[in-house]
Amino acid sequence: MPELIVADPEKSVREGAIKPWRIGGKNLIIKHNAMVKQLAEQLPFDPDVPWKKLPEETRRSCARCARPAVRLQAPADARGEDDALSPG
Repeated sequence: MPELIVADPEKSVREGAIKPWRIGGKNLIIKHNAMVKQLAEQLPFDPDVPWKKLPEETRRSCARCARPAVRLQAPADARGEDDALSPG
């Protein structure tokens, strides 16, 4: 599974080692760059160090952040909300 997240262990996090953070439109990439900066400050770690040279715990923390969060929401009628267009 790590190969699905880490595209190139020779690259640093800032250079795009984490595959999900390299893809998307301009706004998404800006968001990912801001997240890398914040993550690097909080863990802390140097985002310019190649992935394979980062400590294992740092790599695990980054990989957890790279997994997409799936949030499912029940349809409006299942939540007890009425369709605004339906007759009363």
